[in-house]
Amino acid sequence: MRCPKCGFNNPDGTLFCEECDWRTDQPYKREVSVSRIYFPILAMVLGIIAVVMWYLDIAYGAIVCGAIGMVFGGYSTTFVRITDQSNRTMMLVLAMIGILASVVGFMMGITLL
Repeated sequence: MRCPKCGFNNPDGTLFCEECDWRTDQPYKREVSVSRIYFPILAMVLGIIAVVMWYLDIAYGAIVCGAIGMVFGGYSTTFVRITDQSNRTMMLVLAMIGILASVVGFMMGITLL
Protein backbone atom coordinates (compact mmCIF):
# COMPACT_ATOMS: atom_id res chain seq x y z
CA MET A 1 0.00 0.00 0.00
CA ARG A 2 1.54 3.29 -1.11
CA CYS A 3 1.46 6.20 1.38
CA PRO A 4 -0.53 9.17 0.02
CA LYS A 5 1.83 11.63 1.76
CA CYS A 6 5.40 10.42 1.17
CA GLY A 7 4.90 7.65 -1.40
CA PHE A 8 6.60 4.96 0.72
CA ASN A 9 5.60 1.41 -0.23
CA ASN A 10 4.10 -0.11 2.95
CA PRO A 11 2.94 -3.73 3.36
CA ASP A 12 -0.74 -4.34 2.59
CA GLY A 13 -3.08 -3.67 5.50
CA THR A 14 -0.78 -1.09 7.15
CA LEU A 15 -2.78 1.64 8.88
CA PHE A 16 0.08 4.10 9.47
CA CYS A 17 3.00 4.68 7.11
CA GLU A 18 6.21 3.18 8.39
CA GLU A 19 8.19 6.13 7.03
CA CYS A 20 6.19 9.26 7.92
CA ASP A 21 3.44 8.01 10.30
CA TRP A 22 0.67 9.30 8.01
CA ARG A 23 -2.57 7.36 8.11
CA THR A 24 -2.58 5.43 4.82
CA ASP A 25 -6.37 5.44 4.39
CA GLN A 26 -6.53 9.28 4.52
CA PRO A 27 -5.80 11.43 1.47
CA TYR A 28 -3.01 13.97 1.86
CA LYS A 29 -3.50 17.61 0.96
CA ARG A 30 -0.41 19.78 1.24
CA GLU A 31 -0.90 22.73 3.56
CA VAL A 32 -0.24 26.27 2.44
CA SER A 33 1.20 27.92 5.53
CA VAL A 34 4.23 29.58 6.98
CA SER A 35 7.32 27.50 6.45
CA ARG A 36 7.96 25.40 9.53
CA ILE A 37 11.70 26.00 9.30
CA TYR A 38 11.18 29.42 10.89
CA PHE A 39 10.16 27.94 14.26
CA PRO A 40 13.49 26.19 15.03
CA ILE A 41 15.39 29.23 13.75
CA LEU A 42 13.32 31.46 16.02
CA ALA A 43 13.97 29.13 18.97
CA MET A 44 17.70 29.26 18.32
CA VAL A 45 17.75 33.06 17.96
CA LEU A 46 15.73 33.53 21.15
CA GLY A 47 18.07 31.17 23.00
CA ILE A 48 21.11 33.11 21.84
CA ILE A 49 19.45 36.41 22.79
CA ALA A 50 18.68 34.98 26.25
CA VAL A 51 22.33 34.03 26.76
CA VAL A 52 23.49 37.46 25.56
CA MET A 53 21.02 39.18 27.89
CA TRP A 54 22.35 37.11 30.78
CA TYR A 55 25.88 38.12 29.85
CA LEU A 56 24.78 41.79 29.83
CA ASP A 57 23.09 41.36 33.26
CA ILE A 58 19.55 41.83 31.94
CA ALA A 59 17.85 39.22 34.12
CA TYR A 60 14.22 39.65 33.10
CA GLY A 61 15.09 39.79 29.40
CA ALA A 62 17.08 36.57 29.69
CA ILE A 63 14.23 34.86 31.55
CA VAL A 64 11.55 35.96 29.08
CA CYS A 65 13.57 35.19 25.94
CA GLY A 66 14.67 31.86 27.42
CA ALA A 67 11.11 30.85 28.27
CA ILE A 68 9.76 31.80 24.85
CA GLY A 69 12.70 30.07 23.17
CA MET A 70 12.00 26.88 25.10
CA VAL A 71 8.36 26.92 23.97
CA PHE A 72 9.27 27.46 20.31
CA GLY A 73 12.00 24.82 20.55
CA GLY A 74 9.60 22.30 22.04
CA TYR A 75 7.03 22.87 19.32
CA SER A 76 9.73 22.71 16.68
CA THR A 77 10.70 19.19 17.64
CA THR A 78 7.16 18.03 16.89
CA PHE A 79 7.32 19.64 13.46
CA VAL A 80 10.01 17.15 12.52
CA ARG A 81 7.35 14.45 12.11
CA ILE A 82 5.28 16.46 9.64
CA THR A 83 7.95 17.97 7.40
CA ASP A 84 9.61 16.78 4.25
CA GLN A 85 12.46 14.34 4.76
CA SER A 86 15.11 16.72 3.43
CA ASN A 87 14.70 19.18 6.33
CA ARG A 88 14.22 16.82 9.26
CA THR A 89 17.79 16.63 10.53
CA MET A 90 18.48 20.33 10.12
CA MET A 91 15.26 21.31 11.89
CA LEU A 92 15.93 18.95 14.77
CA VAL A 93 19.47 20.25 15.25
CA LEU A 94 18.32 23.88 15.18
CA ALA A 95 15.50 23.13 17.62
CA MET A 96 17.86 21.35 20.02
CA ILE A 97 20.38 24.20 19.88
CA GLY A 98 17.51 26.62 20.54
CA ILE A 99 16.24 24.62 23.50
CA LEU A 100 19.70 24.25 25.00
CA ALA A 101 20.56 27.95 24.62
CA SER A 102 17.13 28.95 25.94
CA VAL A 103 17.45 26.75 29.01
CA VAL A 104 20.93 28.12 29.73
CA GLY A 105 19.77 31.74 29.28
CA PHE A 106 16.65 31.14 31.36
CA MET A 107 18.49 29.48 34.24
CA MET A 108 21.32 31.99 34.26
CA GLY A 109 18.76 34.83 34.16
CA ILE A 110 17.15 33.38 37.28
CA THR A 111 20.52 33.36 39.04
CA LEU A 112 20.82 37.11 38.40
CA LEU A 113 17.67 37.81 40.41
